[in-house]
Amino acid sequence: MTDRPAIRNLIIIAEILAVYAALGYASHGLVISRGLTYLLLSFAGLIFSLYYGVKGALAAVCGSAALVAVLFGENFLTFLSQNYLAASFFLAALLIIGFVKSGMESRVIGMSLSNDVLNRRMERLTVELSEKDRALQEAFQEVLTDMESPRIMYQALRRVESVEDRDTLFNEILYILYTHCHVEKSGIFEIMSGKRYRRVAVFGDSDLPDKLAWGGEETPEILRAARLQPEVIVPTRLDNRQAMAIPLISLSERIQYVLLIEEIRFINFNESLIQLLKVASHWVKYLIEQRLHMEELLTYSVFPSVVVYRPDVGRALMKKNMATHKKFNLPYALIHMKGALTEETATAISRTLRIYDDLFQYDDETLVLFLSMVAPKNVVFVMKRLESAVPDHPFEEIDAEALRHVR
Repeated sequence: MTDRPAIRNLIIIAEILAVYAALGYASHGLVISRGLTYLLLSFAGLIFSLYYGVKGALAAVCGSAALVAVLFGENFLTFLSQNYLAASFFLAALLIIGFVKSGMESRVIGMSLSNDVLNRRMERLTVELSEKDRALQEAFQEVLTDMESPRIMYQALRRVESVEDRDTLFNEILYILYTHCHVEKSGIFEIMSGKRYRRVAVFGDSDLPDKLAWGGEETPEILRAARLQPEVIVPTRLDNRQAMAIPLISLSERIQYVLLIEEIRFINFNESLIQLLKVASHWVKYLIEQRLHMEELLTYSVFPSVVVYRPDVGRALMKKNMATHKKFNLPYALIHMKGALTEETATAISRTLRIYDDLFQYDDETLVLFLSMVAPKNVVFVMKRLESAVPDHPFEEIDAEALRHVR
């Protein structure tokens, strides 16, 4: 491998020898005068110092001394004593320029090495951050936004299902939204008379007061919209933030509460999280409405201990559920059971299903099970559980079109 510093030194020596040989030849041949020779020697020394630093300055001093001794036959010490002032300025100029040039080269080399080290560190840091970001994305996808079966959040909701105190239930649900759906700020508002709102539960540093009026400046538009329509309002813009509203109503279409999600963590906001929020909103809506209005729901039920909707209200409610799931692009399935239904059988079936599945008495000989947010591949597992819990009754999956022809 070629030694670059050695080649560079050879080039310097060759240039210095060529310049001083040319000056010596011109002065010896009387082409230039003695005074001009001194000026050219000084100029050449400055040039070498400027280009090559301290090495060039020392080479210029040695070359000038040798040339003066050879050309003019003078003793160098005698020459210095006679011209010490000019020689001192010449030597000082050469050394100053040489040291400045060498110092600049050292700083440039040092800065280049520092930049190289920093670039390598930045590359390594970028790779590490990329790996961590990819790992976090995979964990987020697999654990927090498992849309086919978000089991963790569902189990959390099942744990709070038995909470008796209303305020505790509300606070637990808001905390579940924070834990699993990255909801930073949320609250539940109770609808009061005179189009007023009163907050009964809050999570995070909310920007809204505890009491709001319909026409108040602080009342967000999404809260008014939630009161005018019974459907879940999907994430929308609220003061440069993503917000969401979940109206909580009874079967008589009377809105009692609105769960308002004020802010969703922006760094994790994506399509998977939007879908997860849709699922969570329907689960929460069903859980709270069923809990708060159990007595009212039982008035529409065939039996006093388990909710099985009567045909006069069940058909309309089932159509509404199907329309809602289609609107929000959520999967669902229908299973029907033929034969007479008893309260004991209905209780066994209800315990086998999830908290957000419904039972409808379609007619005297047909029971329809509405499975909310279930992937088609998982229906077979629900069927197996039902057959194990109620072995005396046959179950069959059915679609909405075939259900119309059931009598």
